Amino acid sequence: MDFPLRFARQLLRALMTDWVAIRASRMEVETRWKAEMAATQKVGTVQLNGRSRVATSSSATSGRSRAVIGIRDLAFHQEVLDWLDRDFHVELVGAAADPERLLSLLKPDQADVVVACPEMAKELAHPSARTQRPRTLVVAQEMTVPVLREAIEIGAFGVFAWPEERSELAREISVARKSSALAGARRAEVVAIFGARGGAGVTFVATQLAAALADREVRCALVDLQAGFADLTTALGVGAEEHARTVADLLPVMDELTPAHVLNVLHRHHAGFAVLLAPSSEQVQWPIPFSLYEACIDCLATEFEVVVLQLPRAPSNEAAQAMTRADRAIMVMTLDLFSLSGAQRAKVTLGLGQERCPLHVVVNKRSRGEITPADVERILEEQVFGSVRFDRRVKRAQDRGQLLRTRAGGAVGDIRRLARALQVQWAGRGEAGGL
Repeated sequence: MDFPLRFARQLLRALMTDWVAIRASRMEVETRWKAEMAATQKVGTVQLNGRSRVATSSSATSGRSRAVIGIRDLAFHQEVLDWLDRDFHVELVGAAADPERLLSLLKPDQADVVVACPEMAKELAHPSARTQRPRTLVVAQEMTVPVLREAIEIGAFGVFAWPEERSELAREISVARKSSALAGARRAEVVAIFGARGGAGVTFVATQLAAALADREVRCALVDLQAGFADLTTALGVGAEEHARTVADLLPVMDELTPAHVLNVLHRHHAGFAVLLAPSSEQVQWPIPFSLYEACIDCLATEFEVVVLQLPRAPSNEAAQAMTRADRAIMVMTLDLFSLSGAQRAKVTLGLGQERCPLHVVVNKRSRGEITPADVERILEEQVFGSVRFDRRVKRAQDRGQLLRTRAGGAVGDIRRLARALQVQWAGRGEAGGL
């Protein structure tokens, strides 16, 4: 019985390999045919039922996102291919089960997005592949810390668990074409702020930094990624009577999102910056897909000079995905053992400190204690970028839902110096539209 069973398995694998190769070849032929038709067909006038109609090529009018699939495991490959093939928002233009074939399909003028398994995604980390590949999405049957870390290292735009997040994957692909066009016009610096542990002061640093940048005449938008908690709503004193709009109001237009849509739901703070608020748990009944946040970030980056992201409270898949959108990260921590331990875990989990996304460590509520900034630098192997002193006025202002005056001293003065240091960094890189 053993021989026939092994023979059947080998035959099945051979048939699957041939079928995937045949289907990939057919898709390549169809893509080449469409390209040739687009090159030869021109806008003209035709007669249809006796009426003149303007005729255009289908590629000129199609808004579907063009996707390439690169998955090594044949059964997994087939599942993803069949799922995306049913989505009318997605046009599959190529499929590959080996790295060499995948690299040959990655041409920015032919594909908007590549969907790759973790094994194939590793091959895309090579510098020669980085220059030609379109936006990359990683799909994995098992979500692990190494998968998230590798996705960040290659600059992936998102990581999705299969099959649990296959709908989110399809939505992400569907907006890839519009997001790519927006990203081409991007000029903002995107800063992700997160805490080494709860209570580190992320909300205080994020809000006061936005106010300090606005005071320096920098157009700044603040984004709350903590859907369900709505910390920024409370910190900024936005009352229920104001009926402030949130990112949840953009769900109905998610597939055709424009900067005008996002600007229409922003809350304007009197300190001079704009805020994309998160809904509270009472305002939303289902999770906000990260693809919506990503599209919002791209839209805001075309309208503002700096976009500040307040990340979820704990390292998570959403936090890792948000980090792929950031140009730099700020980790807020306090001088205690729990914060130091959390900072170590976050640095490993989120793959921080990479050249693509520099890490800035900010010590908050600085006071004399057994753990010093020098200990932080030695253990994390990162220089302390800035420190914010302990200031009793902070808690009093937060209890009233207010910000401290931007020209005040103490902790606010430290935030002003942090904003100035960040501007120097951006100016040195020639980014952020002349900051």
